[in-house]
Amino acid sequence: MQSMKKAAFPILLLIFSTGYLVTARGLGPSIVDGRLSPSFFPSILGTLAVLLSLILVGRAAREANNDEESDSPAGIARYRVLLITAATAFFILVFQQIGYVFSATAYVLSIILIFSDRTRLPSKFLMALATSLGAYLLFTQAFNVRLPGLWS
Repeated sequence: MQSMKKAAFPILLLIFSTGYLVTARGLGPSIVDGRLSPSFFPSILGTLAVLLSLILVGRAAREANNDEESDSPAGIARYRVLLITAATAFFILVFQQIGYVFSATAYVLSIILIFSDRTRLPSKFLMALATSLGAYLLFTQAFNVRLPGLWS
């Protein structure tokens, strides 16, 4: 019964993510005449949401099969919502002062650490940095959005 409760949220998230993706795809093609259309970003976001939801459903199924506790310590699991809220508030507060890449890297790394163990920190830092740089390039090059940096 406990495994059913753990699997309910990922399944519900998958249903909503799939609905969002279908709605986003209903806006039309993502690229029209070689240019990004208004449906581009929602389609990317919907696809990522579905993929991440599938990962969560798979993880819940594995946990149900293994019938074990989750990987994260109980103390952190209990306060995840507060930690995520604090990390988000920190990101918003320092975004303008230290720039997008630094604040986003710190934010992504903190979210990774909230949901995982403390092993392989250098690779997790590199993943956070790559994610931040990728988002920075996406927004500055594809969407022509100027993001704050230390040098600006």
